[in-house]
Amino acid sequence: MATKTVRTRAKPMLATDVVVVGAGYAGCYAIAGLRRARVDVVAVDPTGTMDMLPRLAAVAGHADAATDAAIELTKLFPHLKIVRGKMKRFRKGVVTTEAGHRVRGRVTIITAGAQPTEPTIAGLANAFQLRTAADALRLRAAVGEAEDVVIVGGGATGVQLAGALSNSGVANAILVDSASRLLPEFHESLGSHAKDLLSARGVRIELDAAVESIQPNGVVLEDGTELIGLPVWAGGFRATMDAFKVGPTTEGRLNIGDDLRVEGTKDVLAAGDAAAHLDSKGNLRPMAAQTAVQAGSGAAKNAVRMLRGQPTASVAMRDLGWVVDLTGGRGVAQVGPFRFATSGLDRIPPYLHDFIDAKTLYEVGGVKAVKRYSPGRQTTPPEGLDLEFLQHYLG
Repeated sequence: MATKTVRTRAKPMLATDVVVVGAGYAGCYAIAGLRRARVDVVAVDPTGTMDMLPRLAAVAGHADAATDAAIELTKLFPHLKIVRGKMKRFRKGVVTTEAGHRVRGRVTIITAGAQPTEPTIAGLANAFQLRTAADALRLRAAVGEAEDVVIVGGGATGVQLAGALSNSGVANAILVDSASRLLPEFHESLGSHAKDLLSARGVRIELDAAVESIQPNGVVLEDGTELIGLPVWAGGFRATMDAFKVGPTTEGRLNIGDDLRVEGTKDVLAAGDAAAHLDSKGNLRPMAAQTAVQAGSGAAKNAVRMLRGQPTASVAMRDLGWVVDLTGGRGVAQVGPFRFATSGLDRIPPYLHDFIDAKTLYEVGGVKAVKRYSPGRQTTPPEGLDLEFLQHYLG
């Protein structure tokens, strides 16, 4: 019996000046810059929200409201055209999502593309993650029913989560890292003072402690020690741009020129986690919000230049410093040569954290955004994160 081939009709193509893939910090700064230049832009993003990354640990740890985790893009950018979905492939200027939606731009800015690192640790899938607003809300729900939380990773995310949990008191925190100190990426004084603050709050800290496996109910160290509690992975993330074959990559991040143009392309820019941003010594910059906002703004300016047939410009990156807010009015920070990592000075970082949050809102959405979406101002969860099983925990 002959078989009949049924062909499905391709979804209509949406055309625009610039396609922005991803609506994190780099993506939203790019969108804001493009809209100020009155350029037609379409955003491709799975949730249609801007995840407020510096707030996520406090949200997950019940120190801040669940509604602080993200902001709907259409509230920040009225009338913005959004295609909800993840990019599946990119070919000849066309972004195709997993659902088959297609968007063609004269210029494309790629900003999305990171997932948890995959070390040789058995059972990593058993751990909760903390990278997106959805991750924070899922973790918040689980933490509400846990007695102990085992956090693997003593970098900024892990330290902030431990601080939030110890401040809210919703669960006991156990912080584990294979390094000899907390915050190993920063000056030693920041990690030392963060350890003192967390220890004083009752956080159990295990350093020089390599993890052998992660179980559904805890973590097993290489020396056989079992740490029982809700497992959370805060051990870092990696870029995932190799699969899309947009251009050559370094450690999964797209190689770019000084103008953020992807190597080997004419009309594709990359910024944020998707891009291999280099420092003055030629080393990869860490995936961080401060890099994302500078790159997103620079990508928007160069996209406009490309549309107008003008030469692109180099995008300079500055090291703006680091702020780690432990909630409860304490934290550690370094801004230029100044370190805030002693008793008394540790009261300053939370104010710096709030200032950076307000600055981000202002630069993306103006004064209205600051008034409406500063922490504690939103009363309902963003539509893209309105998950049924979380409703009991929101608010």
